[in-house]
Amino acid sequence: MVSLLTGQLLASANHDKIVDANTFVATLAFVSGIIESILGLFRLGIIVDFIPVPVIAGFTTGAAIT
Repeated sequence: MVSLLTGQLLASANHDKIVDANTFVATLAFVSGIIESILGLFRLGIIVDFIPVPVIAGFTTGAAIT
């Protein structure tokens, strides 16, 4: 789902030549990796348990349809 949103953002940004696509994607991957590492180090994976199963199923289905 994130790759679809990133692609859509890059398509609109590259139309105006605002941002370099490779730099943007590399920065986004680096920042998301840092955030995931911090969540893992502080053992914050329990936050996912607060999201109800129907919400996760609906999001997954919507992403698959998209």
